[in-house]
Amino acid sequence: MLMASQMPDLVGVINIAGNLNIQAWADHHGYSALTGSLNPADAFDATRSIPQMHFFGSNDTVVPYALVQQIQDKLSTGSVQVVSDFDHDCCWVQAWPRLLRETARRFEAAATLH
Repeated sequence: MLMASQMPDLVGVINIAGNLNIQAWADHHGYSALTGSLNPADAFDATRSIPQMHFFGSNDTVVPYALVQQIQDKLSTGSVQVVSDFDHDCCWVQAWPRLLRETARRFEAAATLH
């Protein structure tokens, strides 16, 4: 997300269980703020026009969906999918081929609209 607006040939962004707001994440877990780190949440305006797909597991306690819900309206429309029974680790590798196919179709459809 932080690099997306700087890449002119970018087709889209795919994120799997990624932390999109490091400040909210640190607050949620009671961690100290990540000083010196850029926050992806600060890049949302610059990336709004870029096709995106953000996948999160319904059972993820590392990057819980509740944190994503707080910022979902700032992401590209229709760009968040919660995958039932997945957590931060389980079962992304097995599901990746299907998720990639679905995302490629969405990105292709978005490209035809522009």
